[in-house]
Order: sequence, then structure tokens, then C-alpha cells
Amino acid sequence: MKNVSEESSAPGKCRALIVGERYRKTTGAALEDLGFHIIYMPDNPNVDTRVAGHADLSVLRTGEREIFLAPHLKGTEFEASVRDIGYDIIFPEITQGKEYPLDADFNIVFLGNNMLCGRKNRLAERLSSSHGFKRIAISQGYARCSTCIVSEKALITADSSIENAARTLGYDVLKIHPGFFRLPGFDYGFIGGSSFLLDGKLYFTGSISSHADKNVILSFLTHHNTAPVFLSSERAEDIGTVIVL
Repeated sequence: MKNVSEESSAPGKCRALIVGERYRKTTGAALEDLGFHIIYMPDNPNVDTRVAGHADLSVLRTGEREIFLAPHLKGTEFEASVRDIGYDIIFPEITQGKEYPLDADFNIVFLGNNMLCGRKNRLAERLSSSHGFKRIAISQGYARCSTCIVSEKALITADSSIENAARTLGYDVLKIHPGFFRLPGFDYGFIGGSSFLLDGKLYFTGSISSHADKNVILSFLTHHNTAPVFLSSERAEDIGTVIVL
């Protein structure tokens, strides 16, 4: 699979990334073509089947060498692969479910020492006391899915509660129209789940050429010295983001 934009021609430097297994032939293949090492995450049987392959519902990296994994990943080849590259793994005592908020505990976005998360996020409660992160509860329970990090002090979102919280923290925020991003089984997905930031490049799972805010998004990226990379010519799909290791 070589359907990748010119901006993405630099090699992946053997960086390891976590991608949902069900996206192996699409996003995973495109990233492998760029030289990245992909660790494929098996579907989560405890959440809605439509989003079972979303890494941001099962994986949360909290530090340089620490990562939280959902219970279904215990004893799997996936767990072994993550340990093999030097991560300390924690399995929180959380029972996930198919409905919100039971599916969203791993869906946290870190802004410095701050955590943006839904008001009923159980994992955030633990991290607040054990790691010292400041918990900022917002109305959007799928905070990570809805937040596209552009740089250390800039992000894009379609969600007003994320916009307001981030601006209060001093972030430059681009508020876009909701919709556009594909999420099979739902009316639409989110920009955070359709992208990830790595080494000054913002990788999109597909094209944003028909997005109503395309030009504004690209200008915002240029302003923050971030280069866009489009992994496919198809419309970008929310895959629950890619976790960078």
C-alpha cells in the first residue's frame, strides 16, 4: 500500500505504534510502508463492537515507560509485545461495558500535567491520586477521541467543552465543525481518532480534502510548524487514534 502523500516520505525510524488489529490492511499497512513497527491490538470484546478496535478505549500511555491496558489484553501476544519493548504494564481493576461511561475510562487526553476526561472517568480518579495529574472534568466523555494534538500548546477539536478547557490552560485551539470523519455504524467520527502527532507531523488516516474547514486546518498546522501526512486518499476514518510508543 503506497497511497501516501509526499509529505510522508520520511522513514518511520523504527518507531513502534499501536493500531487496532481490524485496521491492519488500511492504516496499519500505510504506516508499515513508512517503516514503522506496528503492534496490532486485538478487538475489545467488552465495548461496542463498532469501536472494539479503537486503541483509545483499551490503551493509555501515562509515562515514558508506563502504560495502562484494558483487562482483555492480559496474557495476550499484544501484552508480550509491549513488554518486549520495555514498558511497565498496569491492568486497572475496571470493568468495561458497551455503554458510556463504562467504555470510556481509557479515553483521556493529557495536556501537560492536566487530564481532560469525562466526569465519570474511573481511571482518571486513580491517576489523579497515584500520579498527581490534575483532573479536568468536561462534558465530552470521549476526550481523547475528540482532541487532535497539533503541538505542545495547540490542538483542534469540534467540542466546546474541550475548547474551553484547553483555552483556559493557555492552548491555541482551532474549533472546527463537527462531522466529516468516517466511523462505520455511526453518523460520524472525530478528528482525534482520525489522526496522531509524531515528530512534528500530524498523520491523518485519510484525506480531509472535502472537509468544510480543510483550508483553516491546514493553515493552523502551518502556523504551528506541523506538517500534514495523509495515509490514504479515502476520507479520513476515526480508528480510535494510533498510540505512539
